[in-house]
Formats: sequence, structure tokens, C-alpha cells
Amino acid sequence: MVIKLSAIEKPKVVDAIIGAITEQLMQGKLRKGDKLPPEAQLAQQLSVSRNSVREALKVMEAFGVLEVRQGDGTYIASEVTETCLNPLAIALVMQTEAPMSLVEFRLVLEVGVAELVIMKASEEDLQHLKNMTSEFAALVKEGERDPGVLVEHDLAFHYQLLALAQNPMMEKVVRTVMQLLVFSMREHLSEPEGAPRAVRDHTRIVEALAKRDILLARRRIAESYEAWKTRVRLPS
Repeated sequence: MVIKLSAIEKPKVVDAIIGAITEQLMQGKLRKGDKLPPEAQLAQQLSVSRNSVREALKVMEAFGVLEVRQGDGTYIASEVTETCLNPLAIALVMQTEAPMSLVEFRLVLEVGVAELVIMKASEEDLQHLKNMTSEFAALVKEGERDPGVLVEHDLAFHYQLLALAQNPMMEKVVRTVMQLLVFSMREHLSEPEGAPRAVRDHTRIVEALAKRDILLARRRIAESYEAWKTRVRLPS
């Protein structure tokens, strides 16, 4: 397959390379399973260094857009998720130098979600949240250490909050942000104190929501970020 890409003259070279490849995907010029040209060829077409190309490809691989087949080359992933091709996700992925901006963005969004939950959730809804937190706590107490399982339960809690907020637009945005942060969530939950800390944070947040106390909920959400945010980075 012959792929024609224009030379890049932007200062943020890695971001521009990601954008160039992503544009080919969005336009349908690259499809699932397509093989990318070798790094040297991409670098020549884009008028950039091979190191920049390599870094850009590593970022896209980490987010599931590309897959590297040892001894064969780099391919568009056979299962490229909707999140990967979401324009918002693409824009956020390209902010490779500002992971803390993404953390702050998530914090503001989650406080907004909490406000809506306090306004809209029924007592039964909040009890269900408590039950989810208890199930997560029991799982951790039993010694579950599989990062995949822990992330699944962590995400389920946050997605349930989104459902209770009953705002489809906010749900779309927050889900996109959460998916981009799964890499860091997995790293955090893999640590010895990661999962117990997550259980504690979820419990405190639910207690604040049950009291319909938005100020307390804001504080609990902010506190839950303290340990996690120091480990946040976009994959590279």
C-alpha cells in the first residue's frame, strides 16, 4: 500500500505525526489491519527524524491504535475502538506534554458529575453505589491482584456515577477521558496500596453523596486524586 503524507513543519513533531496518521484513519485511507511503512520511510515522507516517528508510534500503540508484530512491522490494530477514533480522544492524546492538564480536566468533570448525582439520584441508586463499593472492598480483601480485574471494578464505579448523573453529553466526554487514563489507573492499582486506597476513596465519595453534601463530595474527590495524580502520565 502506498501512503502519501505531507512534510511536517510544526514544532511539536510527535503530535503532528500522530495527527497525520490519525487523519489517514479518519479519512478511511488507513483501515484496520493495514501495515504502516517502515520507520525510515515514514520519517522521509514526513521530513522528520526516525526518533520522532518511533516515539509517535509508541504513543499510538499504547492507546491501542497500532500493534507491533515482532519481525513483521507495525499495523493498524485489528480492533480499533471507538474511543481511539473519537475526535476528542485524538485531541487529548496529542497533548503528550501535558498529562496534568488531563488530570485537572477529569477532576472538574467528576465534580460536575457528583453535583448531578446529588441532584438526581434516588436513595435506591445510592444504595446500589454502596453495594458496588462493598463488592470492590470484598474483592480486594480476598487478595485480588489482577490489574485488569481491579481496573474493571474501578471503572464500573465511575461509569455508574455517570449513569446516575443522567447527562448523555457529559457521559460521552467523561468516558473518553477515563479510557485515556486506564493506563495510569492500571499502574496505580498494581501497587500494593493502590487497590485499598481506591476502595477507601470510593467509600468516602459515596458517603458524601449519600449525605447530599456537595462540598464534602468535592473534597473527597480531590483527596482521591492526591496519590493517583503523581503517577499519571500518557503512555510513551
